[in-house]
Amino acid sequence: MTNSFISFANQISRMGGTAFVVGGAVRDELMGRIPHDHDIMVVGVTVEAFKQSFPSAKMTGNSFPVFRIKISGEEVEVAFARKERKIGSGHSGFEMIFDTSVSFEDDMVRRDTTMNALAREILTGEIIDIFGGTKDINNRVIRAVSEHFIEDAVRVLRVARQAAQFDFSVDTDTINLMRSCRDELSVEPKERIFGEMQKALATEKPSTFFRVLKECDCLSVAFPEIAALVGQTQPEQWHPEGDAFEHSMIVLDKVSETTDDVTVRFAALFHDIGKGLTPKSMLPKHHGHDKAGTDVINNLPSCFGRRNKEFASFISEIHMKVHVMKKCGAIRDILHTMHRRGFTTEMVNPILCADYGSHPSWMNDAVISQVFAKVVIPSDMPKERIANFVRGEQISRVRAAIANN
Repeated sequence: MTNSFISFANQISRMGGTAFVVGGAVRDELMGRIPHDHDIMVVGVTVEAFKQSFPSAKMTGNSFPVFRIKISGEEVEVAFARKERKIGSGHSGFEMIFDTSVSFEDDMVRRDTTMNALAREILTGEIIDIFGGTKDINNRVIRAVSEHFIEDAVRVLRVARQAAQFDFSVDTDTINLMRSCRDELSVEPKERIFGEMQKALATEKPSTFFRVLKECDCLSVAFPEIAALVGQTQPEQWHPEGDAFEHSMIVLDKVSETTDDVTVRFAALFHDIGKGLTPKSMLPKHHGHDKAGTDVINNLPSCFGRRNKEFASFISEIHMKVHVMKKCGAIRDILHTMHRRGFTTEMVNPILCADYGSHPSWMNDAVISQVFAKVVIPSDMPKERIANFVRGEQISRVRAAIANN
């Protein structure tokens, strides 16, 4: 710990309290990772005394006070040891107790998993591990601290996301606790659910997030559109890997190996989402799933993000037909949509390759630049003819580009 952290902890000690770094920073340190931020928990100090000693600290939080304070140039969150009592549903259905009677152990037992229930006392440097988090990290397993886990259903998503983030397995008893959260998870705000999905899509192997949710029977609650892909069989000739869910997970991970762009990963996840609507009587064929997929994506909640939805809808619409497209006018229209919306081949091609094995030769940035370079319009051309003239010139350029390839 830097001198500034130690100076802060000394001040807390003079007030009769103790300061700990808790949670992710300690976990990351034990895993050999560089912590992105530090959260501090203070025990044995009142809110009023803290305000007097640290007048520059900014207080946030509705149900309990959290202070933001600069330490060693980093904005650090300082919270008081607290206990929670469940009094309602959802993440806001808690009564918080954060007075000086709350002990370190009271606070730790309410945390979600053992690897997040670790603390380092700042002054002594001692790591305090009440629930075996260090052992679980070494064994690469995620384990719930206690039955308190079920009091916040979004913890289900956090566990699944951390399994993807760290490539950890999830303890069987914890899977059962996650399963018991299904009903409450179904009424959580979509914003919270998508927020965890967004973080999961940024991990090294995002498919793990969805596989864990499937294992604990929460996928259909959190992401029903994705769950609908489970059991939707496909022609074995083209998809020996299995159903549409399995195919989507494979494509998602392949794309994630080539790009960190979460918007592209989102589109990879949803590229075949229309297959979830195919009637069982039609299986294993999925006629029209491309158009069905655009409808599903366009009807996703707004919290999924306009850019995510626009690009995913575009991919769903074109991911099959581009491979057999022969008409230069149709090719021009696809490229025009990409040019207008800022969809680059760097975004499109990883999905086409992961799904189909290749991308069309004309799907490259050089062709797009060539096709949409400035068109010289004759000065005497009537305005009503300009649009068709420009389109015709661009189609000719597509034809030339294809001939050259």
